[in-house]
Amino acid sequence: MFVTPAWDQALFTWINTRHAPAADWLMLAVSEAWLAWALGGLVLALYVWRKGVRSALPLLLIPLAVGAADFSTKHLKDANCRARPLNTLPHTRFFEDGVWQKRPAGFSRKPGCGSSYPSAHAANTMAAASSVMFLIPQTRPWLLALPAVTGYSRVYLGKHYPTDVLAGWVVGLAWAAFVRMLFMWWRRRRN
Repeated sequence: MFVTPAWDQALFTWINTRHAPAADWLMLAVSEAWLAWALGGLVLALYVWRKGVRSALPLLLIPLAVGAADFSTKHLKDANCRARPLNTLPHTRFFEDGVWQKRPAGFSRKPGCGSSYPSAHAANTMAAASSVMFLIPQTRPWLLALPAVTGYSRVYLGKHYPTDVLAGWVVGLAWAAFVRMLFMWWRRRRN
């Protein structure tokens, strides 16, 4: 069983219990995978429009980083078996079946494996954002907002502990760095 440090649980509780209607809507929206793909497609389309198709070819490495991060987190989840907070902690607030819910005070964890550690949402958005930053340096000032807000949303929604999000960010950053090395290798061979 995965042991959750006290500070991790306390930070989770602090984030999960502070809510507002506007934040509820925003946190649900940024956790939607289709939104991240739509934003990514828009950025790619704008880049191709401004720079041309040939200059956009290295950006095809971004889905490679995201796919590798997603694949890695799946296997790490299976190996760690950490239960999600919404399936573990009483008083956890979460969204399910179209409504906001809260676990009762007497809630206890059901036996079995979980899929909390690491957060695939955090890994995938960090892999995408970091890869774009490596390949298009002028995007650096604002692009890290995507993994930051997405990671926060996963805690807010009761799906992950903060350490799940941190681990996801590390996985995503590692794959983005690997993609950058591939790009640099490709560029050297081309010249």
